[in-house]
Amino acid sequence: MEDFDNFMDRVNEVDATIKGLASGDIAPEAVSVVEDKVQEIKRRGEEKKQKEKDKFDAERAEKKAEEDKKKQYIEDNYDDLMAKVERMKAEREAKEDARKKFSKWRAKHAKKQGVSTDYTGWDLWEPDEDPEDDPLYKDMPPPDTPELRAFEKDITMRAEKRRERDRLAEQEKENGNRAFRAKQYSEARKCYDTAIGYKKDSRALFVNRAFAHVKLGNWASAIEDCDKAVYIGEIFEHDPKDTLTVKAFMRRAMAHSGRMQFEAAIEDLDGALDMDPTNKAVKKLLKQAKVDLGEQQKENRVKEQEATRCAASADAAGGDAASPTWRATRSCARGL
Repeated sequence: MEDFDNFMDRVNEVDATIKGLASGDIAPEAVSVVEDKVQEIKRRGEEKKQKEKDKFDAERAEKKAEEDKKKQYIEDNYDDLMAKVERMKAEREAKEDARKKFSKWRAKHAKKQGVSTDYTGWDLWEPDEDPEDDPLYKDMPPPDTPELRAFEKDITMRAEKRRERDRLAEQEKENGNRAFRAKQYSEARKCYDTAIGYKKDSRALFVNRAFAHVKLGNWASAIEDCDKAVYIGEIFEHDPKDTLTVKAFMRRAMAHSGRMQFEAAIEDLDGALDMDPTNKAVKKLLKQAKVDLGEQQKENRVKEQEATRCAASADAAGGDAASPTWRATRSCARGL
């Protein structure tokens, strides 16, 4: 628009000059002065165009240099960047796989008596948001930009927070262990509660807290903690058959025994023995559980026999409340 205005100014000035020459208002020698003005206007216009062109070229060169710098960064750090991308992809796949396994695990154990299947509070995934909303799994920003620096800073901060939570969890775990050795089981449980708050995916913490619950006679809570320890191993650690899993089975068996559920206890101890065939503690618990189950079955048979005898006596008494036999039968029934 400005160039057009300059052009029209020049046209108007030339037109005025021609009219001035025709009318005699402008002397012929004055035309050269007007021509000089026209040339000055033209020179200024060309200078302005050159400045604009130089500015455009400089911006384009700067942009190209920035792009070249990014390309060079990618080329120089290609292996590291690709390794980071692969790690992120693997983490995402692991989380998605864990969610699928969790659904199968919950369905498998939903009908198991005495086992809680409300795992919404476990909060084992970190972070809690869906992978699609997690900035770790979005497209990586271009290198050497504020976005990338913020991305790297976020990763660093996450790692630092995780290390701090791990440190605090380990500290509370040691406090709990000391309290447990001192037979302060309630205090030990509180320490393990705090530790789990910092590290919700630690099998060791759930196994330790389960043992504290066993010592306190909190059978249901002990079973639930052992379930969680086994679940974490199955879903997040590829179902390891290690010492922690054996301990989880053992302590769950202890809790089952405490609830007089000896068949469930034997099932867990058989599983523990399959993982560790030479474990003397497991063998001892299994032997005792079988003895306890035998005693329980014997007591049940005696009760059944007594119930049958009482029923027969009641039939013989004919329902006569005044009959000594009927009163003995009623007393027998109350004793069962």
